[in-house]
Amino acid sequence: MFPDEWTGLEIASWPEHTREALRQEKDRLHEVARTTQQRLDALKRDIHSSHDQESYDSLYPLLERARTKADLARSATHEFGRSFDSRMRDSLGFERKQAVESKVCMAIRKVDLETYLNFGTVCGAMNEWTDHREFKISFSHSYIVTPQNLGGRRKHRAYFLKSAFEKWAAQYQESLSDFRTTSLQDDLIRWFKGVAAELNRTGERPTRTAILEMCSSSFSRFLEAPDIKKLLDPVWELYAPREWKRGGKPAKPTDV
Repeated sequence: MFPDEWTGLEIASWPEHTREALRQEKDRLHEVARTTQQRLDALKRDIHSSHDQESYDSLYPLLERARTKADLARSATHEFGRSFDSRMRDSLGFERKQAVESKVCMAIRKVDLETYLNFGTVCGAMNEWTDHREFKISFSHSYIVTPQNLGGRRKHRAYFLKSAFEKWAAQYQESLSDFRTTSLQDDLIRWFKGVAAELNRTGERPTRTAILEMCSSSFSRFLEAPDIKKLLDPVWELYAPREWKRGGKPAKPTDV
């Protein structure tokens, strides 16, 4: 469904805000920075044009407060701008995840795809359960929670037949290219940059080994590489943030 945008990190995407809310917050911060700076500039003009000590003394505290507000507003705008792209990417990834999951949920609801539980038992009651308030699906962990107790449990690993799934999914793949247009190395770099942006946003500092493990589970072309470590090493050297390469553990936040 998203041949050009899909990164493989969508399953973990969870935005703090929608795209519209992010843009509104960005615009709001810029407006606050603009108006506080205007207020500061006006007070500077007033204090420089004051002709007596009394006027100066009354304006100076206002000038200091305005300077503080302008500095804080400018810093808030700068900090938001630094994380805006990665937060927007996460928001867009979440929207892609929702779009794909809604298609699969509808297929489960309408039994366009038969769902198998645990050890190959087909679940014939799926269309009766999907509207039940206790019915849940976890795509990230491949399980469903059934409203009825089956075999002493309600949480079950869930599967589709691979052949049936590929046949069903074919209707959404019409726009995909028959041939890959990018190299494995280019796709690996694109994947790595997406991972780095997401982990920087959350403040994590992974090791090279941890990134290699993530690559084995979330890089879509992992199985095409005869030696993924050999491909990943130069990508790490070129694109890993500097703090990732430093020794020792990241500092823990201190209590305030």
